[in-house]
Amino acid sequence: MRIFIIIPADYDTPDDIMAVFTDSKEVAWNHYYELEGQSPDLREFVQDRGCNMSLSEKFWCDDKGYMFQAALDFEYNVVARMDIQIKCKFDDDKINKYLDDTYKQNIRDFFKHDPDLGDAFWAFMREETDELPEHIYKYVAQYDEDWREVHIREIEIPHEVAVQAAFFNLGG
Repeated sequence: MRIFIIIPADYDTPDDIMAVFTDSKEVAWNHYYELEGQSPDLREFVQDRGCNMSLSEKFWCDDKGYMFQAALDFEYNVVARMDIQIKCKFDDDKINKYLDDTYKQNIRDFFKHDPDLGDAFWAFMREETDELPEHIYKYVAQYDEDWREVHIREIEIPHEVAVQAAFFNLGG
């Protein structure tokens, strides 16, 4: 039996560190993703329909970066980058189509391991539904490299200690 210690790079307290007793690193990671998927912060991050400080933000990028710029009217309007406006000949329909197509493709790319989650996220962002599948949070915890940097360390337990631990866990 081994212990896997899972440590977030930005941990603040010992409560942020998790120990998983298992023989499989894969099982340890899966346990972490399950628990992280329950995090209120992660759920808010996924459910936020805003175009910044959310999961949605990562999908509003093209090969040149973030697709929006602040408008100069200081009323916090958001407009497409100038190169996109020029490319689309300042035609609002073409700009919106470019933005939507790029956004949707980025969602598909991110959810490539579970395309149904991508469809569900797209529908949620378009306000066609107010619900997201429960396992989307685990998926985001697992595949979003920007969510949280986590390290895992493996510790082997001598057989005698593992037997004693099992004995005490069984109420002996």
